[in-house]
This record gives sequence, C-alpha cells and structure tokens, in this order.
Amino acid sequence: RDPAAAALCRELLGAVSKARAEAVERLGDEVRARLGDGRAPGLSPADAGAAVTGVCAELLRQLESQGAKRAEKFERLLLQYLLKVPNEVFGEALPVRPVDLIAPLASLEAESEARAEGEPTPCVGDDAGRAESAPAPAQADEEEKEEVAAAFGSLEAAVRRGRALREEAAELQERLLSLSAVHH
Repeated sequence: RDPAAAALCRELLGAVSKARAEAVERLGDEVRARLGDGRAPGLSPADAGAAVTGVCAELLRQLESQGAKRAEKFERLLLQYLLKVPNEVFGEALPVRPVDLIAPLASLEAESEARAEGEPTPCVGDDAGRAESAPAPAQADEEEKEEVAAAFGSLEAAVRRGRALREEAAELQERLLSLSAVHH
C-alpha cells in the first residue's frame, strides 16, 4: 500500500467530512438565527438553540453513517485503481501509453451520455473512436476488465446519486423556505 496514496485518500475523506460538518453547522446557525427572531412561540431562544443543536448533531451523525459505506468504496477505488502505482521501477515502459487511453475513455463517455439520454449504447470495446495511428493497448485479463468495468459502473452510479442528492437538497431547501414563510 502506497503511503502517499493512503495519505491523499485520508485527506480527501477528511475534507468531505469537514465540509459535511460545516454545512450542518451553517444550517444550524441559519435556523437558530431565524428562531432568535421570535419565530418559535413558546420557546425561549436558549431552548430553541439547544433543540437546534441536538437536531443538527443527529443530522450530522446520520449523514456520517450514510457516508461511511460510500467512503469505503471511494477509498477502495482510489487505492486499488486510480492511485495504484505500477510495480516497475519508474522510467521503465508501461504496457499502455496514456495516448492509447483517449479513444476508450471517449467511448465510455459517449456510452454514459447515451445511457443517460435513453439511447441504445455502443459496445465499449468497439474501435469506432480509436485513432488509426494509435496502436491497440495491451490486453488485460478478463478479471481486470471486469473489475475496471465494475469500478466505472460504481463511479457512474455515484455521480448519478450525487446529482439526485443535489436535486433532493434543492427541493428540501425550497420546502424549508416555504415553511419559514408560513411561520411569518
């Protein structure tokens, strides 16, 4: 296990955790500010603030719990695939040149876009997008191909889930604004 890759992974996961905590803190501050304006009849500002703090702590705990499994998958993807350093000494030729990856990555992107638009998708292994001057990359064994395909599938699913969560967050924000407008 590469210590630099592991450190980078820890930093990325730490940044996500910090951003999550800061977002919940900002939400709590906003709610406390609105409740401090006398919008919580029957509750003193101190009681309302304590209630908001408790709810925010529970929200953060739930978000961290939900994110733990995703963090494990992300760490595995980073360390086993994206940041994996070849065993060869640096400077020795790798079996694949980066230029050889452009056409396959372009076909993956096209397939992903077509799938998102509901169109029939071309086979990822097709050579349709490959430049004629670029030689074919070295053949990996079937197990590695399946692992890479699974990783790309997981990445694509994670991106779709992220978009769905952003949309859900926007809807929840609209509901919060509507509810706060009703309580005026």
